[in-house]
Amino acid sequence: MNHPPHCPNPDCPLHYPEAVEKLREENEPTFQKCGTRSTQAFGIVQRFLCTICGKTCSEQTFSLDYYAKRVIDYEELERLTHASTGLRATARHLNCSPDTVSNRNMRLSRQFIAANAEILETHELKENIALDGFESKTLSNYHPNNINIAAGSDSQFVYGASFTQLNRKGRMTKEQKVRTRN
Repeated sequence: MNHPPHCPNPDCPLHYPEAVEKLREENEPTFQKCGTRSTQAFGIVQRFLCTICGKTCSEQTFSLDYYAKRVIDYEELERLTHASTGLRATARHLNCSPDTVSNRNMRLSRQFIAANAEILETHELKENIALDGFESKTLSNYHPNNINIAAGSDSQFVYGASFTQLNRKGRMTKEQKVRTRN
């Protein structure tokens, strides 16, 4: 990385990539190299200093592996996740902990959601939409939910999804009432 895409400081004028590009076109300095740092996972990592606000950042700041202690093969993780492989089996396959797999799945999920939102900004709807949903549970039977999905009937592109937490259904036995109070 020659320079960061933008400043990580939300109060800085260079927080927006468009502002960085504009200053670059005018040959104005935006970031300067500010030393390096050595890590076990990534080796030598370059640091940068914003010339406007003075905030420092590194090559890792804008990486999917930000603050990670080890590198995971994301393509393999995605393949295993789409194959419905469990967390522990995936962790054994990738030689890491289940918490690491869960963390990387969450990171990938946020990236997929952001990419989907970016595509939807410019996408023109030219197909019928199929709406469907299912009821599931979060944690236990005491936390039912509904997940609804709007997908293109031809492309199967997800145009929208929602998650709704529901109140528990049905009656509880005396033992269940005692258990939920504790």
